[in-house]
Parts: sequence; C-alpha cells; structure tokens
Amino acid sequence: MKLLIIEDDSAYADIIACRMRRQGFSCETINHADLALHKAMLWQPTHILLDLKLANESGLDLIVPLRASLPMAKIILLTGFASIASAVEAMRRGADDYLAKPVDSNTLLKALMGEINLEALTLKT
Repeated sequence: MKLLIIEDDSAYADIIACRMRRQGFSCETINHADLALHKAMLWQPTHILLDLKLANESGLDLIVPLRASLPMAKIILLTGFASIASAVEAMRRGADDYLAKPVDSNTLLKALMGEINLEALTLKT
C-alpha cells in the first residue's frame, strides 16, 4: 500500500508518515500543492492523505484532478479547520473521508482502510 501525504507542515507530514510506515504503508510526502498532482501521477499511490489548507492553496482544489488521475485511490481530506460545509464539499468533489487534526493513528488507519466514513462521523456532530 502506497500513501501519499500532501501536507504543508513538513514536521506533521513526517510524523504521519512514520506512524503509517509502522502499519505497513510505503509513504511519500509532498509539501506544495503545485507539485502534488505531478507527484501523485508519477508515484501512483493507493491512498492519499490531503490537507485542506496548503499554504495559500486549498486541498479541495486537488480532489477532482487527483480522483480523475487515480480513480481507485482512497482520498482522505485532513484539516485543522473542520466544518460540516467543508466536509460536504470534500465529499461532493470526490474525497472518501474527512478527518480533523490532530488525528490518532487508529482513526487514521481505519479511514485509510475504509473502516469508517464521513457519514458516521457527521452523525456524531
């Protein structure tokens, strides 16, 4: 399983990558939105963890091209600014899940493996 982490906070991306490598993922990180699609097309990840806020860019804008390029990849939007509106928009654009930062390893792993979904999380809020 190949996980691409698109996150502008390189320290946070490295922590997530370390945690997910322990779970059997091969991980790559990218810190810039403008390079993310190119990296995804070259590396062909099976899973993508995408930050909502990427410096001055929005991770939401990457969902459609990522989904078009990698239709079978599991795309999870991760944000420190969770809201119902952004969750709905992420799902509308093609994300598989939506998680709020900080996320624990168990929750992240369950989302990556498809064991939780946005609908279940939304009902709790």
